[in-house]
Amino acid sequence: MGISAKYINTMKNLYTHAKARIRVANLFTEEVSISKGVMQGDSISTVLFILFLNDIKEYLENHGLRGVNINPTQNIISLLYCDDLILFADSKAELQKMLNSLEKYCEENKMIVNEKKTKIVIFRRGGRIKDSDVLYYKHKKLEIVSTFNYLGVSFSSHAVFHQAAEQANSKGRAAIASVKRTMSASQMKSWDSRKKLLEACVKTTLLYGAEIWAFRYVDNIEKCQSFLFKTLYCLPRNTPNYTIRLEMGVVKLSHSVFLQMLRWWMKLLMMAQDRYPKLCYLELCALDQRSCNIEKYNWATQLKRQLVELGFAQVWESQDASVVKSNMEDILEKLKENLINADIERCRNSTYSTLYRDLKPLDNIPSVSPYLQLSLPMDTCRVLAQIRLGSNQAVRIYTKGITYTWDTEET
Repeated sequence: MGISAKYINTMKNLYTHAKARIRVANLFTEEVSISKGVMQGDSISTVLFILFLNDIKEYLENHGLRGVNINPTQNIISLLYCDDLILFADSKAELQKMLNSLEKYCEENKMIVNEKKTKIVIFRRGGRIKDSDVLYYKHKKLEIVSTFNYLGVSFSSHAVFHQAAEQANSKGRAAIASVKRTMSASQMKSWDSRKKLLEACVKTTLLYGAEIWAFRYVDNIEKCQSFLFKTLYCLPRNTPNYTIRLEMGVVKLSHSVFLQMLRWWMKLLMMAQDRYPKLCYLELCALDQRSCNIEKYNWATQLKRQLVELGFAQVWESQDASVVKSNMEDILEKLKENLINADIERCRNSTYSTLYRDLKPLDNIPSVSPYLQLSLPMDTCRVLAQIRLGSNQAVRIYTKGITYTWDTEET
């Protein structure tokens, strides 16, 4: 592997004399020698484990296993991340052979697979799992699941990411509750501070890995952003999302999602040709040209369609990271303009509140309403937001635990 003998001897000496003690309250147990595995929490442990498993791909290939084809000449047998291992197969028989080979590999290397954490996902477009679809490891039946969480993203057996969107929504709402408590405890009055906290705690949670899964589910996760402001300012559930975005000076999350997609696209374009992500991307591009292509399964087609709709077909056709980088600001600005114009158009045609059109300047420059930028108590901001975003039929004000309602149609 090209590692010096000095380094190997140092690591060998470290693990030969490794000991541990357990602390209970302020007392410690006797020292116990560590004779198996790697040290928990040690930064080198992950590297050591990866080196230990480094030959598993070659081992499986030497046992006649091929994995799943990416293209006519390349295939994927496994993915490794720390102590997580994924095996790929295009048939039940092939996967069972892989599991049998994995069993032999672990026996030879004195390793143990946790059968309870080992799951099978059968990717398919539809239909029920057959009773005969049973797989075993060491004669123990493995559980077949419809979704599996890998590195924080939920993968569904239908090869779409609806479940990932639902999971992101759930995590986003949990983050909202945490942010709300922080704002309340700190009595935060600055809009800039509120916005930064919201983006740091909520947006990063909601949009984790969004460049891969979120583009088709923007409307699903957009509900979380609207829920955030409705919760924060105690707005009625039926308050239109477009008026909330105009009031707060924000755009739909599709803008943030597309930014992440463009950044990931640039990385893909600059990757070496033998990298798995690059190979998959090239195959998606080839599939985009075929009549059998289905957009909901093709990330490249989704990216291409958005670029063409924004008037940047030439950027897609270039397949050049430098061209993407030089046009990125213009692409995102055009998308932002389209999203704002769509909200403005809906507001102008809305029958929910004709008053709001007079209160808020409807131009194509999103800006937070001035009162939100003042150093006002949160309760005051909530009351003002509720009045401004009230409907033609009624205005509801909730403050200090009491709800006041006015029917605007009564004379």
